[in-house]
Amino acid sequence: MRPALRPVGLATAGYVVITCVYYWNGVRNIAGSFISDGADGAAFLWTWWHIPNALVDGSNLFSAPNLFFPVGVRLGFHTTAPLEGMAAWLLSLVLGTVLAVNLVNLAGVVLTGLGAFMLARHQCHNDRVAFVAGTAFLLLPQHAARIQGHWNLNHAWVLPFALWALLRVYDKPSRKRVVILGLLVAATFLTDLTYFVFWLGAAVLIALWRRRETLERWRPLVLSGAIAGVAALPMALPMLMDLRHNELDPLPQFGGAQEHSADLLGFVTPTSLHPLWGGLFDGLEGSVFGLEEYPYVGLALLALFVVALVRRWRLGPVGPWPLIAGVFALLSLGPFLHVNGWTGTWFERFGFRFSVPLPFYVFHRIPVLSGLRIPGRFSIVAALAIGVTASVALARILRNRPRTWQWQWGAPALVLAITMVELLPAPHVPLQADEVPAAYKAIERHPDQGAVLEIPLFWRDGFGQVGSTSNQDLLLYYATKHERPVVNGMIARLPTKRRAALYGFPLFRQLLTLQGQVGFSDPVAFNAADLRELGIDFVVYHRSRPYPHLLAYVELLQLEELADDGDTIVWHVP
Repeated sequence: MRPALRPVGLATAGYVVITCVYYWNGVRNIAGSFISDGADGAAFLWTWWHIPNALVDGSNLFSAPNLFFPVGVRLGFHTTAPLEGMAAWLLSLVLGTVLAVNLVNLAGVVLTGLGAFMLARHQCHNDRVAFVAGTAFLLLPQHAARIQGHWNLNHAWVLPFALWALLRVYDKPSRKRVVILGLLVAATFLTDLTYFVFWLGAAVLIALWRRRETLERWRPLVLSGAIAGVAALPMALPMLMDLRHNELDPLPQFGGAQEHSADLLGFVTPTSLHPLWGGLFDGLEGSVFGLEEYPYVGLALLALFVVALVRRWRLGPVGPWPLIAGVFALLSLGPFLHVNGWTGTWFERFGFRFSVPLPFYVFHRIPVLSGLRIPGRFSIVAALAIGVTASVALARILRNRPRTWQWQWGAPALVLAITMVELLPAPHVPLQADEVPAAYKAIERHPDQGAVLEIPLFWRDGFGQVGSTSNQDLLLYYATKHERPVVNGMIARLPTKRRAALYGFPLFRQLLTLQGQVGFSDPVAFNAADLRELGIDFVVYHRSRPYPHLLAYVELLQLEELADDGDTIVWHVP
């Protein structure tokens, strides 16, 4: 390895070790079970199966007529993460699906740490200190839950790498650096729209901070933008088409932002899941904020961040990172201030009372951007900026200390150890079996290609669900095996017009009535002919999700029973 690349290689090896330790339960089963919660993870498995299959078939990658059958949905604004999905598919051709998917997602964890390392190293010029910043970002509590189901957000590496590439163009623009920046920005867009907006916001703040250089570098920056735009077209065009066809409804009220905002106390409060002192904070983390909105980055890095601000006159300027940290931290607090659950009572909006409105209140009103309805995620960029600022502060402190191993190695090692302890525990990694119920094999073998109706009926999007309260997303993974359209479905945003179309089918309304769904009381009178007319060839029932009224009614239809494995029953509609 060339000397210039040796620190990068060592850092990568270190992050591989940390990832293996923290996600050991998944690593030791890497080829046998998916690292997945069986909910969002199972939904991603369907998406990552659908996109390459649509590509091979020559059909629209971002259209899913075989989901929410017979209405179908469009996937332009769904959390598809097509870049990582295609990578997993290509690997699966050699390694198999389970190993390929797990490797892609574990690589996302490693690269998240490496990206923060590269960004911090560029700013602080100290490999050991940069490794601390990378470790802190890798172990960020919000990231701990991503690999289980939020596979798009699990690949947070796109943020620091794209910011690092932007700074390199500012330093010394060249053809290679311009292309790399454009491709990394496109990778951010093709991973998740949320991360692209985050990168764009941070890039604007950097451009304003370095406005003189921005004017000087406008040509390479515009060229990088053009490269990014062309590379992102496969996903950008479907998004534009979805907007044109009104597939993205305006968010109701605050869109749930008030429930998914970071609490101000969360920046200085460890999680209640911590194995050493978590019990001291049980009442906070559980009732005020969860890991989805959890902004804690560790008191060690936060202290160094404060030192960088307070002692700026001695340590020197630290660039735009405190500004980025402040702006994103403020946005993470949501439309109004939460402090240990307190919001105040001075104002009222959409039935919510509060005293201190915040900038996200306005941000929420901007079309498309209003889709970023979980403001707590803004704290991811705040944490990255805090880590970079802290690394600059620590590197400059060490620069003025003796060149002994106690200082140059011991101090970073101490901060690293404190940070790793602060950001415990290692997350519990749930596993999802690769197998499907044996009864589904009867569908695979059957010549009919019609839709599968799995009862109880279940439709879910990011705002809630209709139908069964049981976790039905696992059924989407089963669909990747039998490869038939399914009536059930999960999508990030289900447009009102498509929901209304589903409700327009008397058969579905009658099923929801049998399930006891609130708001449905239609007389139940469907028969096998109604199923056949709708294009449904198979009906599936799981005893582990008992709905006796549904089972009794379906049994009266006298459908052809294809298989019964003790839990799952499969009928064929004659």
